[in-house]
Amino acid sequence: MERSGTFPGDGAVPVDVMDEAGLAPGRVQVSPPEIAGGLPCCARIKTLQGERRAGDLRPGDRVLTRDNGYQPMRWSGRTPSGSPAVAAIRMRKGVLGHGVPERVMLVAPGQRFVIGGPRLRHLLGLAEATVTAAQLTRLKGVAALYHTPGVHVQMLFDRHEVLLAEGVWTESLRLTPAVLARLPRATQDALIAAGPALAEDGSAPPARPPVPPDLVPILLRSGDRPDLARSVLTAQVTRDRT
Repeated sequence: MERSGTFPGDGAVPVDVMDEAGLAPGRVQVSPPEIAGGLPCCARIKTLQGERRAGDLRPGDRVLTRDNGYQPMRWSGRTPSGSPAVAAIRMRKGVLGHGVPERVMLVAPGQRFVIGGPRLRHLLGLAEATVTAAQLTRLKGVAALYHTPGVHVQMLFDRHEVLLAEGVWTESLRLTPAVLARLPRATQDALIAAGPALAEDGSAPPARPPVPPDLVPILLRSGDRPDLARSVLTAQVTRDRT
């Protein structure tokens, strides 16, 4: 039974990014929008068997999640990042502070990362929320790279989860009608049976709410970097079930 695949390049959507020097704003076409996220194949993911490369994980492997302990991955997809229209976002080692990420990461522009801190609580009343890698280009040491060959991996679970990759809490692939339509029928049935109730639009509830775009510049001032990093680095897994 097929449980992995490559998404076609339809339905491009523009995402705000910065150039490699972090100076000039630009736009990059991410395609398709519902799988705009993704981690590099070499990203080390925390699993029940220890740290493993994202590209080596297979359906059934149990991955550490922030909210639900070790959960079995249901499906994995791969999206090429070498197209001239698609940028990879390079995050330097330690760019979030306190040594995270633990290595350089080349992630998809839409990949979401968990942030926190006093300003987030003040503005949104939330302990945690998510921002995209493209939005993180406001930080020195995070930049969009064009014409970057590689493959981004998406990991799907029974519900939208937060995973530990290179020491940073980041999201899994979120189930939407468009994503569901691209999956093998048996995988569709299993996810519908195992997953939580879907929203009216057929999407799975997000593991963390996204930061409204107009608040991103306020939250990502350089002075907040230690708070952002600390909230990601010291976050505790609420349940470590096996």
